[in-house]
Amino acid sequence: MSKLLIIGLDGSSLELISRWREELPCLSSLIGRGISGRLRSTVPHDTSPGWNALFTGKNPGKLNIFGFLNFCTDEDKANGTLRWANMTLQHGPSLWDLVGSAGLQVGVVNVPTNFPPRPVNGFMLCGGQLSVVGTRHGIAYPSSLQEEISTLVGGYETMPVVDFDIPDREDEVLAEMYRVQAKQIKAMEHLLASRPWDFATYVFSLTDGMHHYFWHHMDPEHPRHDPVKAKRYGGAIRDFYKEVDATIGRWLELVSTDTNILVVSDHGCGPLHGYFYPNEWLRQQGLLSLRADRSAARLAMKLVFLLEKLALSRLPTRLVEAIARRLPKALVQKFTLRQRWEDEANSLLAHIDWAKTRAFAIEGGIHLSHRGDDLDGGASEVLLNELAELLRQLPHPVREGPAASHVFRRDEIYWGPYSHHGADLYCFIDDSAYDPRTTVGGGKVWDSAPLSGGHRWHGLFIACGPDIKSTGDSVEGLQIYDIAPTALHLLGLPVPKEMDGRVLTEILATESAAGQRPVAYSEPTLVDTTRQGIRRLRARGIV
Repeated sequence: MSKLLIIGLDGSSLELISRWREELPCLSSLIGRGISGRLRSTVPHDTSPGWNALFTGKNPGKLNIFGFLNFCTDEDKANGTLRWANMTLQHGPSLWDLVGSAGLQVGVVNVPTNFPPRPVNGFMLCGGQLSVVGTRHGIAYPSSLQEEISTLVGGYETMPVVDFDIPDREDEVLAEMYRVQAKQIKAMEHLLASRPWDFATYVFSLTDGMHHYFWHHMDPEHPRHDPVKAKRYGGAIRDFYKEVDATIGRWLELVSTDTNILVVSDHGCGPLHGYFYPNEWLRQQGLLSLRADRSAARLAMKLVFLLEKLALSRLPTRLVEAIARRLPKALVQKFTLRQRWEDEANSLLAHIDWAKTRAFAIEGGIHLSHRGDDLDGGASEVLLNELAELLRQLPHPVREGPAASHVFRRDEIYWGPYSHHGADLYCFIDDSAYDPRTTVGGGKVWDSAPLSGGHRWHGLFIACGPDIKSTGDSVEGLQIYDIAPTALHLLGLPVPKEMDGRVLTEILATESAAGQRPVAYSEPTLVDTTRQGIRRLRARGIV
């Protein structure tokens, strides 16, 4: 049976790779010797739920993870309690759980939001948690692996010590991105060479950050493009990809010739022109009301953010990291991107005047409010239709015409036992050139953004190996949910029927073992069904 190596490029797209094919010989060779295509992501098309969906084959309505911030139970949604995405919230096994339970050896390294570590039939190094100043939590299984890797690389790190919201620090950001990625690459190469594995995966998580920070330097059409700075930094993203490409080339020399390779991403990338504040828009529509005492809380939150930016913009990153190691964990957590997003959302929820509010937004997803009113099913449907139409008519902030390129209702993007925990409406603004923010915009529905690169709905798919067609063809109709079932089939394992994706039989070489083998499916066991039932009861607040 062939082995399988899945390589993730966070936020990458086929269009970006194609632009630089002549300078990315390894990825270009994989495309030319295999199959490639655009991989449609989740809604929203973010790191979470993207990687969760990719490695489970299930949509957010079955996983109960809809973004970085989630209402995970009926009680959570009623009380306004948000939970940060991690593996303790995910309902159902990941790909490595299924592969390991079949007796195959697995290796999982640097998958974003894959935290905390848990037992697998092999090894695991967790991915980042959007921490500005790193993490001091246990991130490895077995636990002894963390000391081994830290000794090897001089202290393993999951995230660089940078804040992408602080502009004009290109040299420092570049140095940090390369420094942290070098440690992660060294760890993966060591594990590939020293540990047995049948299935392994690694995510180059920092490619997404490079898009966020440097996109305007390579894009002459971007509003923030500076031709002078572009001469120095216009090739920053391309050069970062060149190192990623060279790394993948070394890994392919480490693996056996019977290894199938999948290169995938959680979403695509493109220019970011500004921010959209849906809560400010809802407030101006008379659908969201905030209590008068919110101003003091908002001032305190802004003070914390200001102190963070002051420290990170004035102090060398090495000094910030050294200070962070000596501070209590609770205080360090206050200076993380995760904490900032949590504080913004919790401050909003704590100061909503629920008696006067019909809708609110978290991470761009619009939720109807059922507190203190008689918004029954019929009234909810009327309000949803009105909101959807208002979003479709929302004028673009710069050019003539509507701003929204897609407006989704919940039942169009989520299905499963937890789908009702997701947002009622979601929209893409100008093909995601404007990113939605949770905080109220202080009177502004639109504003500029410190980041210049954003996400897109379609990401990257490349497949190459002994079981893959070697035609160099491009295929269409690929979804992020298709990766897990395809991976299981390549490894000779049955596909659970509850997965939403399909095995991509069109990419398989007809004469190969995987091409000759019919797709097998498995039913949930009694233990699986019992566990799922308990989880659903917990989500309902019953147990």
